[in-house]
Amino acid sequence: MMERHVNWNPAFPVFPDPGEKQWISNNYYPVTSAIVMRDIKKHRQVTIMPDRTQGGSSGLLNNTIELMQNRRMIEDDGKGVQEPLNETDFNDHGIKSTALYRMQIFDTFKGKSKQREEQQRIE
Repeated sequence: MMERHVNWNPAFPVFPDPGEKQWISNNYYPVTSAIVMRDIKKHRQVTIMPDRTQGGSSGLLNNTIELMQNRRMIEDDGKGVQEPLNETDFNDHGIKSTALYRMQIFDTFKGKSKQREEQQRIE
């Protein structure tokens, strides 16, 4: 798992401006097996393990974890796909997907993350 920090990227400077929405997307990363939020002072960790790859962010607003299950856009965002991401069913409704999430909350001094164990079980 790669360690990420809010509003920090080694490739380019991130300047969070609450008036702009870009600072939220700058803190989204691929979540392939798990996303973790740690409180180093209290030795607590929350781990969310989704059953599929998603975009995610943790700790942006009020110590929350956010996962983007489906992304739907009516117009092309100019980011390289060169078409809208508007997947619909035969009735022109947005595609629904059912996802499974596992969550673990633990004291890092007393226990270990179940991420590897759960990932092997799912595979």
